[in-house]
Amino acid sequence: MVQNLQGAQSANPSLKAKELVRNIVSGFEKNMNNDLDVKTSFNELYRTVSKLYRLMKKGRLSAEDASAAVNGLRKVDYVLQVLF
Repeated sequence: MVQNLQGAQSANPSLKAKELVRNIVSGFEKNMNNDLDVKTSFNELYRTVSKLYRLMKKGRLSAEDASAAVNGLRKVDYVLQVLF
C-alpha cells in the first residue's frame, strides 16, 4: 500500500488527505513518547495509510500529498526500519 501511494496523481485533492499527511509524524511521535507505545504507533500508521490509499483509489489524493505522505513515512521508518 505504501509504495502504491507514490502513484497518486489526482487533480482533486482533499482536505482529509492533507490532515492525514500532517498527522503521520506527529501521531507517531505522540505514541512513541507514551512509554514507547509501538503497538498503537503501528496501528495508527496502518489506519492512516489505509485511509490515504482509499482516498487515492477515489481520486482524492494529489501527487503532492502522496509525496508528503511517503516522506513522512520515511521519517517514521528511520526509527522503525520496517516500511522501506
